Amino acid sequence: MKKTRKHLTVMAIIAIITLSFIVLSCDDEDNNDNNDTTTQEETPSVPSPKTITQANGLAFDGTVTIRTSDLYLNADWNAVVANVITAFNAAYTNGNGAAKTRFGNVFANDANAQIVLVNNLANNWEVRDNEFSTLYLKTDSISTASYADAVRQMATSVPEVGKATPAKHSVFLG
Repeated sequence: MKKTRKHLTVMAIIAIITLSFIVLSCDDEDNNDNNDTTTQEETPSVPSPKTITQANGLAFDGTVTIRTSDLYLNADWNAVVANVITAFNAAYTNGNGAAKTRFGNVFANDANAQIVLVNNLANNWEVRDNEFSTLYLKTDSISTASYADAVRQMATSVPEVGKATPAKHSVFLG
């Protein structure tokens, strides 16, 4: 009887130890699975350009494409685009009649109108010679850039887009 009790006690201890190893190995597998998901994290990349129209965010009838060559996470890029549109719309909304007309003329008449976000501008914004449909915007100056002045320069640099021009090739009879 003592031998049977000893055998049962030894077998019970072995069973407990075996179950403990099984439980511990299952926990390790679960932890490894969890670790796998953390190693598949999103990495920053150059985001696809976003084209915004009045139907999806502009305060006026027009189209603007926002792009960059900088690296962003998707959520961060969406937030930056939203900040640009908010600042852009505020400049339009707060502008006088002439400023509003310029916004509409520049961005409604030019399907190539774009805002390019860059980090290395000397000023908050820039319109370059022969690139009058492109507004270069310093990334960390989105909320403080003077969009109305930038659009004025875009409009005055391309008379057929932003300025009222006299009728051409018209014949008037007296």
